[in-house]
Amino acid sequence: MQKELDTMKKLFLAFLLALLPQLAFAQAQYFTTTQNGQWPMFINGDALYAGPAIPAFTFTGIITVNTNGSVTTGLLTVVPTAGTTPPIVPIGSLLTGGTVTAGTTVVGQIDNLHYRVIATGGTIAASASATLTATPKMTPNIQDIVQKTAPTYASGGCTAGSPAFASGSTPFSWSYTNGSGTCTGGNTVTFTFPAAPTSWMCYNLVDTSNPTTDFYVSTGSASTTAVVLTDYSSAGSAQNTKANAVITGQCVGR
Repeated sequence: MQKELDTMKKLFLAFLLALLPQLAFAQAQYFTTTQNGQWPMFINGDALYAGPAIPAFTFTGIITVNTNGSVTTGLLTVVPTAGTTPPIVPIGSLLTGGTVTAGTTVVGQIDNLHYRVIATGGTIAASASATLTATPKMTPNIQDIVQKTAPTYASGGCTAGSPAFASGSTPFSWSYTNGSGTCTGGNTVTFTFPAAPTSWMCYNLVDTSNPTTDFYVSTGSASTTAVVLTDYSSAGSAQNTKANAVITGQCVGR
């Protein structure tokens, strides 16, 4: 009897030892699932993330543009096809086809048929009903989130004093304090981010010090490391950044 118990204990311990690596692996990763069409892609810290391989797909869509001064924002409308369920366009998808502006990317979902879109450079053109291709930017690979590296100030804005990011800032959640004195750097401020595969897409940009007068838009050509923000007035005109302004935002590597 004792021999049988000892054998069972050994088998149980062997089972636990075999299971531990799998439990650790499961704890160290994050499988993405849709929630209202939005893909939660990241975890802060040293966590890992994984996502299913999502192939590019086509659908019929329209892009309309709202212009406020020199700032343009886009609205993607998915045109339903009779007898089929409208596709969910994942956040971060790159859109091509029709007369879509190069670099047009889905940055938010309004409902099952409408999405907010922006384009690299900040200018986006309207597109009549056409067959569009959505290329999701998820990855099927498990990757270490090395972008814990804090972004740094590069140029522009208010250059006097100590323009810098707050301690603990990461590309996915950051707070930047502009320099002091006269903002001789003009209406743009440039940051240096850790290298992304293609470029950085930034959103939720808020000047918390001047929320009703200063509106920041990600502008400039696509870069793997440079993020350029332009300060616009409520009328949509580019304006000089404000001294000591605290700007917050989130950026996703693409």
